[in-house]
Amino acid sequence: MLVNKKTPPAFLVHAKDDGGVPVMNSIVYYNALKKYKIPAATRFFEKGGHGFGMHNKKEAGDWMADLKQWLMVNELISQ
Repeated sequence: MLVNKKTPPAFLVHAKDDGGVPVMNSIVYYNALKKYKIPAATRFFEKGGHGFGMHNKKEAGDWMADLKQWLMVNELISQ
């Protein structure tokens, strides 16, 4: 993975039971972003599988609201 000072901010959402992509990938990417002081946030769910999309039906939690708040705090969107 190539992360540098030009890498865009990222909001990472990952299910721990994702059989396609290990959760460690998100952790490594997040740490690389923080190394370059790039805004980043993570949300991890116990269940959700791979590619649960915009709504994780297997676990409660409104990560979309968290994403919206993060985008506003980082001035990537306005209210």
